[in-house]
Amino acid sequence: LRRRWDLVAFCGQSGRKNKLFISKPPTGSQGKGIFITRNIKELKAGGEHVVVQQYIAKPFTIDGFKMDFRIYVLVTQCDPLHIFVYRDGLGRFATHKYSEPTLSNLDDVYLHLTNYSLNKFSDDFVRDDECGSKRRITTVNTWMKENGYNVKKMWADIEDIIIKTLISIQPLLKHNYRSCFTSHTKGSACFEILGFDVMLDRKLKPWLLEVNLSPSLHTDAPLDKEIKEGFLMDTLQLINLNGDEKRRCQEEDRRKVQERLFQRSKATREAKKEELQESQVKYEEWLKKYEDKHLGGFRRIYPQNGNEAYYEKFYVDSASLFSETAASKARQLCVKIQREQIEMKQREMEQCRSRGKSGGDKPQAPAQPAPQLTRPESPKMMKRLRERRKLIYPVRMMRELHLKEQEIATNSSVVLSREPVLGSIDPWPIESEEESRRVGELKQRDNLVRGLGIGECLARLLGPHTGPLTAQSHRNPVNKTSAGRPDNFASVSFVQQPSEQAAAAA
Repeated sequence: LRRRWDLVAFCGQSGRKNKLFISKPPTGSQGKGIFITRNIKELKAGGEHVVVQQYIAKPFTIDGFKMDFRIYVLVTQCDPLHIFVYRDGLGRFATHKYSEPTLSNLDDVYLHLTNYSLNKFSDDFVRDDECGSKRRITTVNTWMKENGYNVKKMWADIEDIIIKTLISIQPLLKHNYRSCFTSHTKGSACFEILGFDVMLDRKLKPWLLEVNLSPSLHTDAPLDKEIKEGFLMDTLQLINLNGDEKRRCQEEDRRKVQERLFQRSKATREAKKEELQESQVKYEEWLKKYEDKHLGGFRRIYPQNGNEAYYEKFYVDSASLFSETAASKARQLCVKIQREQIEMKQREMEQCRSRGKSGGDKPQAPAQPAPQLTRPESPKMMKRLRERRKLIYPVRMMRELHLKEQEIATNSSVVLSREPVLGSIDPWPIESEEESRRVGELKQRDNLVRGLGIGECLARLLGPHTGPLTAQSHRNPVNKTSAGRPDNFASVSFVQQPSEQAAAAA
C-alpha cells in the first residue's frame, strides 16, 4: 500500500519536491475528481479532505498499456475471519500506451488511469475478451505464464495483501457486529462483498490502490454479465441462505427470553460459557466442511493450510490501534489523576479531624506527606495541577496557623501580645506609631487641597451661569478632633434654581 500522509505534514517535508502524486476524493467513484500533479499548491487549493498517494511511475504493462486488477473478495465471518477470493475478475487497461509522466501528458486520463468508467468513452477502447481494454483475470494469467512470469508467487503476494488489509480492521468489524447481533452466537448474520483494486509494478510487486465497499455489479457487456452473475450465484450458495435460518434464529431468541423471564436455566455462568464454546467448535467444524463442498468459483485464502499462526502477530498489532489510542490513554490518565486527588483530599480532611479531636497537651502525630501524583503527559493536565496546588496549599497554611494560635491561647493563661493571624475574625491591634503617621498624612492632604484651591475651581467649572443648576460653595460646621483639626473643610452642593420664564410666570 503506497504511503499516505496528512497534507499539512506532507507539505512541510523536504525531499519530495520532484515526486509525482495522485490525488483523489475519499468518497469518490468511477474516476471522478482524480488528478495527477507535482505542485503542492494544487493539493491545497480545494480546501477539502483528499487522499494523496505516491504515483507508481513504473507500472507493469501488457502490450504497452497500463493495467490493474479488480479482484472480488467475499467475507462470510468477522469473528473468526473467513476470507474467500473469486477465481475470476477483471483486468482493466488504459486506452493510450503508457509513457513516463511529463508536464505535457499529466492531464491525459486515458494514459494514467485504468478506470473502466472513464476509458469506455475513449475512441481507442477495444471490446475484445482476449486482447481488448477489459479482460478476464484468467486470460491475463494465461498471457503471463506464456511470457515466463511467476504467476503463483504473484497471487500469493496479492492474497497476503488482502488478508493483512482485512486483519487491520477486524477489531472494528467485530465490535460493530457484536453490538448489532448480541444474541447471535452461531455462524454469521451478515456477509460482505469487496472489490480490491491492485496494480503491479515492473518487478511484479503488487500495490493496493483502494478497497471498494460496494463494487459495481453493472453488466453492460457480455463479459461483465458472465463474471458477475457467476460470482453472485456462488456467493449465495456459499453463505448457505435458506428459509429455515431466519426461523431458527427467531426461535433461539424466543427461548432465551423465556429462560431469562422465568429463570428456568439453573446452570452457572461458567457452565454456560463452556457449553457455548463446545457448540461453537462443533459448528465451526460443520461449517468448514460445508464451505469446502460449496466453494464453486471461490478459493479459501484464510484460514487455510495452518496460516493462522503466521498472521496471529498482525492481530495483536491491529487490536492496539483501537484499544490503545491517544484518546483512550488520555482518558485513563485523567481518571487516575482524579482518583489520586480525591484520595489526597480525604486524607487531609481526616488529618484535620484528628487534630481537632486531640487535646492541646497531647502530641500530634507528624503529618504524612502528600502522595506523589503521577506526572501526566498532557501539558493541559500539568497546568490544571499547578492551579490546584496554588489553591490548596495557601488554605492549608492558613488552617495550620489558626490551629496553632488556638493551641497557644488555650495553653497560656495570659497572652500579652500576639501576631495577627491571616483569616482570623479577631480585631487587629492598633499601633500608636502607625496611627500618628496616618494623622500626619491626612493633615498634609488637607493643606494641599486648600492651598491649590481645588474646591473653588470645581465650583466655577461645574456651576453654569445660565442653567437650572448652580454651584454653591459653603463650609460645614467645623468639628474638632482630638488633634484640633477640622474633619471637612468644604463641600460643593448643587441647588435647583428656577428659570427666568418660571420666575416671570410666578
